[in-house]
Amino acid sequence: MTQIKWMEKYLAEAEQMFYNNQVDEGLVMLNNLLYDEPGYGSLHNRLGWAYLYYTQDAARAELHLKMAVRFDESFAPPYQHLGTLYMRTGRYSEAIACLEKGLNQDQPNKVAMLQNMAHVFELQGAWGNIPLFLYPQFYK
Repeated sequence: MTQIKWMEKYLAEAEQMFYNNQVDEGLVMLNNLLYDEPGYGSLHNRLGWAYLYYTQDAARAELHLKMAVRFDESFAPPYQHLGTLYMRTGRYSEAIACLEKGLNQDQPNKVAMLQNMAHVFELQGAWGNIPLFLYPQFYK
């Protein structure tokens, strides 16, 4: 993904706002940035992340995370967040599919993705069905 440096600066500032419990201000900043770069995958990922973890708006989170994937399919973070969203909403097969796809993108957080996949199997009560044979590269 080609980064837009000036945009990344504002994304980092908005992220800090969330950490400082300035959720509304952070959302305003991120949403205003859409006017400048509506097709920037990292911006949509950050919006989806914010809606997922700092609000109760799962629909907006899903919309922005899907837009992040649409604008930059090789960007791994939105797959991780979408997997979490699907897991939280009981959409387990979608969660697994999304996390599996995310594992094959640029610089994925493999530990977090595999942990979420294991959590999905745990939620399903599928203790013996974890398909480790699908991921031999992680179990050497």
